[in-house]
Amino acid sequence: MHTVLSDLIELQQLDNALRDYQRRIDRLPQELATLQKQQDEKKAEIKMLEEKIRNGELQRRQLELEEKRYRESLSKLRSQQLLTRRNEEYLALENALAATERAISENEDQQLILLDQIEHYHKQLQLAQERFSKTKEKIQQQIQDLQAQAKELAMQVEKTRNTISQVLAKIDSEILTIYQRLVSGGKINAVVPLSSEGVCSGCHMKVVHQTMLDVRSNDKITTCENCGRILYDPEFEAEINSLYARRSRSDL
Repeated sequence: MHTVLSDLIELQQLDNALRDYQRRIDRLPQELATLQKQQDEKKAEIKMLEEKIRNGELQRRQLELEEKRYRESLSKLRSQQLLTRRNEEYLALENALAATERAISENEDQQLILLDQIEHYHKQLQLAQERFSKTKEKIQQQIQDLQAQAKELAMQVEKTRNTISQVLAKIDSEILTIYQRLVSGGKINAVVPLSSEGVCSGCHMKVVHQTMLDVRSNDKITTCENCGRILYDPEFEAEINSLYARRSRSDL
C-alpha cells in the first residue's frame, strides 16, 4: 500500500505543479500588457510635450505677427498725428496711440509668458526622454524575460503532463476514480495525512476510531468519513517522500 499512496501523492504533487504552471502562464499576458502600457505611457508623455511645444511655437509666431501689425498701426497713427491740425482729431489719435501701445505691451507680456511655458515644456521633454531612454532597455529586457519564461513554462507543462500520464498508468482505476472525484469537487489536496489525534488535515475534523485503525494498518485505501479525502499515516510520510525523491532524481 506504500506504493499506491506514493503514486497518489506523486500524482497530487504533479497535478498541483501543473496548476501552478498554468496559473503562471495565465498571468503572463497581463504582465506583458502592463509592461507595454508603461512603455506606451512614456511615449504618450513625450508626444504630448512635443505637441505642447509645437502649439506654443505656433502661438508665439501668431503673437509676433500681431505685434508687427500693432507697430505698423502705431507708426501710421503717429504720422497722422503729425499731419493733423484739428484738436479733436489730435485727441482721437492720441487715444488710439495709447490703446495701441497698451495692446503692444500686453502682446509682449503674452510672448514672455509663452516663452517661459515653451522653455518649461522643453525641460520637461528632456526629462521625459531621459526617463524613457533609461526604462526602455529595462522594459524590453523584462518583456524578453517574460517571453522566455513562457517558453520554459510550456516545456514544464508538457514534461509534467507526460509524467502524469506515466503515474496514472500505475494507479488502479477504482482508486483513481476516488482521487479524481475529490479533485473535480474542489478538494485539490485529495490525499492528506491523519494526525496522531485522528484529525484529518484536509477538513480538520476528527475521524472515528475504526478509520484511525484502518489508516494505521496501511493495508487498504481509507477515506475520511467527513470530507472523503484519502488518508495516510504521517509515520509513513518520510518514507513516501523519500521514494518520491528517488523517482524524481531518476527522471533527471
